[in-house]
Order: sequence, then structure tokens, then C-alpha cells
Amino acid sequence: MPLVSVIMNCYNSDKYLNEALDSLYKQTFKDFEIIFWDNQSTDKSAEIAMSYGKPLRYFKGETFLPLGAARNEALKKAEGKYIAFLDCDDRWAVDKLERQIELIERLPKEVGFVYSNYYELNMAHMEEVVAHKNPQPEGKVFGRFLNEYPVGMVTVLLRKSELDKVDTLFDENLNIAEEYDLFMRILYSCQAAYIHEPLAVYRIYPENTTNTKREKWPDEVIYVVNNLKSILSESDKQRYVHELKLMELMAKLERAKILRTKGDNSGARENIKFYIHLSKTSTIHNLRCLARYIETYMPYKLSGLIRNNINRFRRI
Repeated sequence: MPLVSVIMNCYNSDKYLNEALDSLYKQTFKDFEIIFWDNQSTDKSAEIAMSYGKPLRYFKGETFLPLGAARNEALKKAEGKYIAFLDCDDRWAVDKLERQIELIERLPKEVGFVYSNYYELNMAHMEEVVAHKNPQPEGKVFGRFLNEYPVGMVTVLLRKSELDKVDTLFDENLNIAEEYDLFMRILYSCQAAYIHEPLAVYRIYPENTTNTKREKWPDEVIYVVNNLKSILSESDKQRYVHELKLMELMAKLERAKILRTKGDNSGARENIKFYIHLSKTSTIHNLRCLARYIETYMPYKLSGLIRNNINRFRRI
């Protein structure tokens, strides 16, 4: 039985697949399996994956599945004590697994989730930057992660026993927030540990799912808020009421922005107006909401020009 199962979900990913797999086979920690789930690829992904041999286990779905459903199918094949995730366009540092296994094995079982810093590789500019300049939260992180979520999925290592505790794995109704939804449900009852050194590279380019399905983000955030409310105790619903309202506000602001790009200023106002009067949220968010509301009475390009000039003035 391998100690770690690495989940790789693939759909027509041959462009960067060799880089991703090479970063796995070069790991200094060797006790792992690769669950490679091919989601009906039509390029050379299957040929590349199967050329690597053990510890890769290749599976091909009978039909094309949404990403959350495909991840769930891959997880069903996992035999490891720990689960890690590597998408086919990302890569790991050679000591990623070694560092995380060494850490989680000496921590109490209440710590079921390890994440790390990482590099963001912007393919448009071929620029690689560190995601986090400062150390991120550890321990009981649920409340802080509601509004400030620093986790890159490519860095996560978690105990498989934590997955066994949740009612559902990746929610198959979600397209871009499925990992946030699952990890937040896990982190409601377990603690996290963090490694500040970057242990992975996350590639950013226009074809990323996050970019291509960005319009779904506001609705999915509201959906996740309702999911989280369903598992919270009554006392925790009150404890986190402001964080949950702030999540809703940020989703509404993003939806308003999308509507404005389509020329629907009245629809944008409808999404924002309720939140202008929210009490007990931070002043800065109330002011931001008011500013966005006022902007709906301006041409979209004019409001963007004003905001850019304000930001430029702040940097002086």
C-alpha cells in the first residue's frame, strides 16, 4: 500500500504533461502512487502518461465528466494514507512530498491538512512570482479562510481519513469553486499546517478553467456559502455571520462587475444596493460597495479610468 496517492486529472493536457510527470518521478520521497484519470482526452495525453510506467496507474473514463466528478472518480481508486493533487499543467519541487510527509507524520492527528507557499507562473509574461510574501495561517483556520483563502490546490497534502468524514467529496454542481468548497468543509473540523517555502508551481494562462468559467464564480460562491451554512452549528452560524455576509458581498460585487461589462447597469445596482447598508461589516467594505454602486451611473470605461487614476495616486 503506498503512503501517498497523487491525484492527476487530465483532459487534453499533453502540452505541459511531461513537465508535471517529471516533477513527480524526481521526488526525493518515493512511497507514492499516481492515480491518472484521463477524462476522454483526444490528444497525446494517454500516450505520454502510459509511457512513464509505475507508480502511475492509468484510468480512462467511459464518458466525459465535469472536473469535480472526474476528481471523485480518481479518488475512488486511491489507496494511500495521504492524498495530494497535481494538475497536468503544474509541477512540484523535488522535495515537496518529503517536506510535507515529514511534517504531518510528527504532528497530532488533529492536523489533517498541509499546504505550502508556491510560485505563480504567468504564461503571458513568462513571469514567476511567489504567491505569499508572509507566512500563512495554521491551526484552526476555518474562520480566516472564509474571506482570505491562501491555499493553492497544487500544494495540498491531506489525510485520507479527513475525506472519509465528509458527506460528499467534490461537489459536482461546481465548476471553479469545487476545491474551496471541499477543503473548507474539511477544515471546519480539522487543523492545518503550513510550509512557507514554495513547493510547487501553478501555471496561469487564458485557458485555465478559472479564467474560462469566471462568470460562474459569483453564483458558485453563494452556493458554497449555503453549503457551509448547512454544516455549521447554530453557535458557529452566529460566530461567522459577518464573514459569510462578506463572502456574499464579494460575490455580488463580482456579479455586478460582470453585468456592467455587458451594459446592464440596472442589474448591477440590484446586486449591490442591499449590501450598502450592511451593519457590522468593515467600513472599508461599506465604502467599496458604495463606490461600486455610484459607478453604475457612469459609463463602464469612465469608471475604470477613474479607478485606475486613484490607484496610481495611491502608489505615489
